[in-house]
Amino acid sequence: MRSLCNSIVVALADWWGFLGWALFVCSFLIPYLASRSEYGFTVFLITALSTVVWWIIDAIDQAIPLWMWLVGIVMLGIGRLPGGLVLIIACWVIYWSKVRE
Repeated sequence: MRSLCNSIVVALADWWGFLGWALFVCSFLIPYLASRSEYGFTVFLITALSTVVWWIIDAIDQAIPLWMWLVGIVMLGIGRLPGGLVLIIACWVIYWSKVRE
């Protein structure tokens, strides 16, 4: 599994990080931009799931220890509660600044 994730990251090279940030930012902006569209929720769901898939592939590639996975999952879970959006942003920033190489 790690070799598949690594080959995806290597194939996209410098675009991999840009793709992650683009998906993350879009997952926050799309609900506001597409809220009046009939497809707004579908677009949001696709973007949010793509961000999660990107994050899982990257975390496997980076060989993140299990305890960091668990802390991240708890932070993301709490972040989905009302008023918990700051934890999702904090989890992303901590991942990029402290965990990711």
